Amino acid sequence: MLSEKVDYDLILVRYGELSLKSRYVRRYFENMLVRNIKNVFRRHGLSCRVEREWGRIYVFTDNVSSGVDLLRRVFGVVSVSPAFRTVSSMDSVSKLAVGVSKKFLCGDMSFAVRVTRTGCHVFTSRDVAVRVGRDVAAVTGARVDLDRPDFELFIEVRDDVSFLFTEKIVCVGGLPVGTQGRVLVLVDSFYSILAAWYMMRRGCDVVFVVVDDSFLSCLDSFLSKWNMESKIISANVSCRVDLYSMLDRFFLDEGCDAIVTGYSMYMHSDDVLSSIMLLKKHVGHLFLHPLICFDREMMDQKLREIGVLV
Repeated sequence: MLSEKVDYDLILVRYGELSLKSRYVRRYFENMLVRNIKNVFRRHGLSCRVEREWGRIYVFTDNVSSGVDLLRRVFGVVSVSPAFRTVSSMDSVSKLAVGVSKKFLCGDMSFAVRVTRTGCHVFTSRDVAVRVGRDVAAVTGARVDLDRPDFELFIEVRDDVSFLFTEKIVCVGGLPVGTQGRVLVLVDSFYSILAAWYMMRRGCDVVFVVVDDSFLSCLDSFLSKWNMESKIISANVSCRVDLYSMLDRFFLDEGCDAIVTGYSMYMHSDDVLSSIMLLKKHVGHLFLHPLICFDREMMDQKLREIGVLV
């Protein structure tokens, strides 16, 4: 849990699937993720400076606690860690580690030091762990327990700079929004919003077409919670023919690659299949149904998790 006892230097940002891409594609995805992070901080009035290395993004802000809260809901971010940094010398790392550990440890607690290292150094990861563990134990009186510690101190030695942190906060993951095309989401139920969330998590830019204005308030709240500025088109229709014509027009006007629905087979399967067939017949574009195999319990649980249902 994020501690208010200490003043962190920065936030380490980790991403997942981006690391599997080619160098060119990875650079494009990283650029998009950095852009999205900066936009989120700007919209919330928080300072933000971003530095980037291969495999890591570093965010510097005046309010680390609020920054972490925002980053947890940025698509493409797998985990974050409020962190401290220092030069990569044994003395500097140990001094900082002792200072940090004193904020968390007391004599009746146990701890472990986890070290990773990249680059050329005169010491090994084990050398760092042994030195830091010895110094922390001497100052705090806590004991080392590598299997079930009360407290873990993580150290990343990366070339000339080292980072220390005490937790890895899980975030939404997925891919950065804007890297996987643009989709039109037909909003006719809460489940349509859930379908949109899954498409956002897969990196799609989303345009919402709302056919029932009663969903507008919920949709606005959802977009605010997930730091999105998606376009919303309110388009009440009186019959299916109008719906088909409207979807076709908006699809072309917005330059979309697919149309997304919240249909699921948990509903009356004949009705769902009939609706899908009619859409395919009258609207000549690609349709995606990300919830098609979800049952109602699964969908309702996920709606609560993403803040649509309470």
